[in-house]
Amino acid sequence: MKRVLVASDLTSRSESALERALILAKQVGAAVHVLHVVAAELPRAISEHQRTEGMRQLEEWLANSPNVEGVQVEIEVVLGHRIDSVLTGADAKNAELLILGRQRKRLFRDAFAGSTMEQLVRLSQRPVLVVPHKPTAPYQRMLAAIDFSDCSRRAVEYALQLLPQASLELLHVYAMSYTGIAGLSQGAEDHDKIERHIRHMVAEDEKRFLAAIKTPGAPQQVDLRAGNAIAVIRQEVASRGADLLVIGTSGRRGLARAMLGSVAAKLTQDPVCDVLVVS
Repeated sequence: MKRVLVASDLTSRSESALERALILAKQVGAAVHVLHVVAAELPRAISEHQRTEGMRQLEEWLANSPNVEGVQVEIEVVLGHRIDSVLTGADAKNAELLILGRQRKRLFRDAFAGSTMEQLVRLSQRPVLVVPHKPTAPYQRMLAAIDFSDCSRRAVEYALQLLPQASLELLHVYAMSYTGIAGLSQGAEDHDKIERHIRHMVAEDEKRFLAAIKTPGAPQQVDLRAGNAIAVIRQEVASRGADLLVIGTSGRRGLARAMLGSVAAKLTQDPVCDVLVVS
């Protein structure tokens, strides 16, 4: 990887994304491009002041960062529309990864457009990394939520190529309403029975999925769980101590679907750990 782009709005949320970008850059040997967008519709005097102030704040953050040493960093402050400018900037710099802070919690949300972060995740043609908390260490343990689709396979392969030194586990979640599972309880006595039932149903999918992954270091099995996808993924992230959740933006449809597209959207809105979204 040669370059990552961090979109900053000068908040503490963006500072977390910037710190992760610096740590990740050291892991993968990449340069970091930091982009801040000032609204073009502002009066000229105000926009010029915000450009100057934005550059000052970013330079100050970098000067005080414990992770900047040894990393090539470029700062750019532009006038424009936030979404378009970030996507265009990523293209112009040939950034291979877009890094964002978590979205701001708002009392009222635009249900159609969504937040800036949500729109960037949806519209980006490159992988997006969402960073909810200030990082303290390089990635060590990844968890990929999969649905056996090509989209999931690409996400797994990308994660393996990006972070070959980190461990990776695969998780597939089945809806409890699926025929043959709904009648089983969630008690400990039925856990093994549920897993055996699911494994029998997905045996061919699992075999085909694992065989299609050509990247070295790929896991040799998929962990299977039944339940609500969002709840189960959150629980598994916590119980495994995963510091990076890997997920595709769209999955297949049908009886076995985990609806990873909507799952990805919900998990990036309120992430429990860093989330890598691969389209």
